[in-house]
Amino acid sequence: MIITLSCFLTLTALAQAPKRFQRFRGVAQEENTSVNKVENKSSANSKGNIYYVGLESSNWDYTEEVDGERFMQDKGQLYGAFIEAKLPVVENNLFARGKISYLTGATKYDGSLQSDDGSPREPYQAKTQNNILETRAELVGALHFLPTHAIAPTLGLNYRSLVNPENSKDTHDYTRHAEYITAPIGLGFMGDFASFSYGLGAEYHYLIQAQTISYLTEEIGVIKNAQEKGQGKEVNGFVSFKVASNNTFKIGLYYREWNFEDSKPVRSGRFEFVEPKNKTQMSGINFSIGF
Repeated sequence: MIITLSCFLTLTALAQAPKRFQRFRGVAQEENTSVNKVENKSSANSKGNIYYVGLESSNWDYTEEVDGERFMQDKGQLYGAFIEAKLPVVENNLFARGKISYLTGATKYDGSLQSDDGSPREPYQAKTQNNILETRAELVGALHFLPTHAIAPTLGLNYRSLVNPENSKDTHDYTRHAEYITAPIGLGFMGDFASFSYGLGAEYHYLIQAQTISYLTEEIGVIKNAQEKGQGKEVNGFVSFKVASNNTFKIGLYYREWNFEDSKPVRSGRFEFVEPKNKTQMSGINFSIGF
């Protein structure tokens, strides 16, 4: 699926998501919501750099819940890179910003298998792979209350793709692709000085559309579960240092959380497949060079 987000630029996304194992009466599997979107929500400085290129590391913790109890957990470390750009729309007061990031990594799945009637079977552990592609476009305001400080409200559009590819050596595994479109609404605070700048921000992600596609056995086929109830939130901060006349070095920290309720069930043959209630937590650090 290709999503185009335009603010001052066009970001094109293609994706993949995490793998899971059939469960919950044929439950089509876990979900993540990561994502991965990172970085600073608070920079709205007309003197800042236009382009940023960086590296990122994030701790991944995904859990699913069935009948009020934890059904599985997938944990591990993800690594990736991102590019970001911003452009003044109204000098000193309004900016357009776009970002595209990619995270990937091997994680540990800890759960159990289930029988056809939904009852639990033996415990199940495996290695999994998570691939997250995320694009974002947004408008950032700059409400100056001091020459060096400003309040920065943000409004944007975010697309997140999570792929869990099948491990062909694991007979219980299958490919799973989760897609989310959200509208991030945020508020930031920033300070800008001659040699450095800093910012703090928080965002709420309003869910526009989400679905999880599970590629199961030939007998069952492809299952598409619509996710209608969910939300995301994040907090972040950064410090940026001028290292040359036209370059900066920026360090960012963030925490993101996604929560989704049970999806609508989809019937295939004598089974119903559901994406269970789940929660994703990501905490990470990123480093970037601005130019």
